[in-house]
Amino acid sequence: MITSLKKEYPWLYEINSQSLLMSLRFLDNAFKNFFHKNAEHPKFKKKGKDDYFAVPQHVSIQGNRICFPKFSEGIYFRGSNRNLSEIRNVNQVIITKDAGDYFCWIY
Repeated sequence: MITSLKKEYPWLYEINSQSLLMSLRFLDNAFKNFFHKNAEHPKFKKKGKDDYFAVPQHVSIQGNRICFPKFSEGIYFRGSNRNLSEIRNVNQVIITKDAGDYFCWIY
């Protein structure tokens, strides 16, 4: 279904396919929590408001930048390089954009 949706909405090409699959997992978890009465009904979100996406694979740390697919220049890491060099395994990265700046959570 994702391939047919990409043809209909070309902006879906902005991120990689693994990130699209992660958004479907987040949606699935939201509905599971709703049906198990652990949360309220999920709200549908619009593009451009509270945007974030997850990158579960192919994340690399190069110097003081965190690089991932479809974002070739990477995200500049503000802080000491020692902290960034201590990270060994990156399982998942969640990227948000707020006021024109990108923020990254490393898991």
